[in-house]
Amino acid sequence: TMNACAQNAPKEVTDAFSKKYASAKDVKWEMEDDGIWEVEFHINSGEFSAEYTSSGEWIQTENEIKVAALPENIKKLIKADFSGFEIEEAEQVETPHYKGFEVELEKGDHKIEVVYDEAGKIMKKTSKTEE
Repeated sequence: TMNACAQNAPKEVTDAFSKKYASAKDVKWEMEDDGIWEVEFHINSGEFSAEYTSSGEWIQTENEIKVAALPENIKKLIKADFSGFEIEEAEQVETPHYKGFEVELEKGDHKIEVVYDEAGKIMKKTSKTEE
């Protein structure tokens, strides 16, 4: 099923993916604007997305989790650092450098995306205001 869904992702990319996620189902590839290959797939009942360079180097994997499933230390940090913001979405994130959590926060038309490592250190933060 892998090759049927591969949408022209380079062999290096599909091989690297198959090696890392041998049990993946419903695999869908898409080339991002920045030349990164994104693949969406299922393992058991989980929905995942992963990113690879065109040479097959794994960048990261994310899977959506319920906000309630966020660890208490992360929830406390969000409450302290982003008072008044609601957690809209939560994802578990894994990169070659760390494992952690990405949260999308919202207060009115202000959105913030924050990535924490498991210890609670902010790895990345982006902010935008909706027009």
